[in-house]
Amino acid sequence: MNVYAINVSEFNLELPKYNNLIREVSKSLQQKIIQLRYQNDKTRSLVGELLLKYIILKNNSGKVNNYKIFRNKYGKPYLNIDNLHYNISHAGDWVVCCIDKKSVGVDIEQVIDIDIEIIKEQFHTKEIEFLNSNSNNLKEFYRIWTVKESFVKYTGLGLSLSFKSFYVEFAQKNVITIGYEDNLAFPTINNKIKIQSLILDSNYMLSICFEEGSEFEITEIIKMQDLLNFYEEYKLKGEKQWT
Repeated sequence: MNVYAINVSEFNLELPKYNNLIREVSKSLQQKIIQLRYQNDKTRSLVGELLLKYIILKNNSGKVNNYKIFRNKYGKPYLNIDNLHYNISHAGDWVVCCIDKKSVGVDIEQVIDIDIEIIKEQFHTKEIEFLNSNSNNLKEFYRIWTVKESFVKYTGLGLSLSFKSFYVEFAQKNVITIGYEDNLAFPTINNKIKIQSLILDSNYMLSICFEEGSEFEITEIIKMQDLLNFYEEYKLKGEKQWT
């Protein structure tokens, strides 16, 4: 599995160049960006798909052919490419994109002070008990939250999978598992998945859910200027945009 991260804090373009980049992403994302209210959200969403396309182009001799992004009935995006799965997450200054041969889910969150008493009501009772017994409960809150998000995104079930229907367990050091109620539809899922978390850039929590047989490490932290330069060259070649 390959994991790419990029810091968007240096993304500052004049309108003509910004509009040129907008044309490089899928039509559905273009419409979403128009509807987003805040510029930071627009930037992160744009850079997320630009990063995905950059990865594919770099590993496919500069061609995207007729690649298209689709969504399953729960909203999880996927490509019409065999054995290529991806997932994107962004928060604050960071955008992360994971690429694997099997399903993958990723979530990144900026660790900031919040009233976790309100939000943790969405958690399973076992997770609430764990947080109440942990002195560093803000960090552990974000670890649980990102693990749950990455797991939901891995399954592709979206909001149809309640956060309260399963729980995160830290059975031993560096081993994260998912517990679930008896009526859940995937009783053997812990036999095939791995979940790992790490701190990125000192105050971001990153968690990835992926299948056994893959290994998780940050493949590359891409510089924003390198990404922008790549698309300048790509545009000059007159390559076909994807849809």
